[in-house]
Amino acid sequence: MDEPGPHYLICLECGHGFPTADALLADRAALVERLNASLPPPPWDPAFEGPIEPDGDPEKITYCPHCTHDF
Repeated sequence: MDEPGPHYLICLECGHGFPTADALLADRAALVERLNASLPPPPWDPAFEGPIEPDGDPEKITYCPHCTHDF
């Protein structure tokens, strides 16, 4: 675990600890921002659904934004 103290959620793969739900949301939002910044320019592949939207509910985040391991 990389942060001491109580945690909202801990990734069992990389050991990253999210102290609060807001910390998880912030890390996920930073990941989404990085991914969207690296999108290819249009026209996109027809199977591509466009830019990723950030999550507003921490319960809907199913993987660690640091290592992509499922929670």
